[in-house]
Amino acid sequence: MKDNTVSFQKFAKRSQNQRVILDAAEKVFAEAGFAGATTQLIADVANLPKANVHYYYKTKQDIYRQVVYNIFDIWMEAASAFDTELGPQEALSRYIGTGHHQNFLLGPTVHLRCKYWVATAPPRLR
Repeated sequence: MKDNTVSFQKFAKRSQNQRVILDAAEKVFAEAGFAGATTQLIADVANLPKANVHYYYKTKQDIYRQVVYNIFDIWMEAASAFDTELGPQEALSRYIGTGHHQNFLLGPTVHLRCKYWVATAPPRLR
């Protein structure tokens, strides 16, 4: 029983640290972009030693990849409201009713998405 408790505590701590790192990374990438972000800056925002960041994620690219995967997971979950045989009105009502649109529009990732869209927009639209 004691071994299970210790294992669960380690798992919980690991999950918590990864969440703190990824939340900080979202903010850093949103503000500084990939090129301007550093693992030291992510560690500072997460209030963790840089060594802890590298314990969970070996490179900045690994962190960025996980942040992007998390964003895509939110989008795919939100899009699942449209993967039905419902008509447009029912599908939109379901989507809005779940609150997924707020996940998409709010939070630090909105800055990341907006910066990406602006940076990749055709010159005449910038």
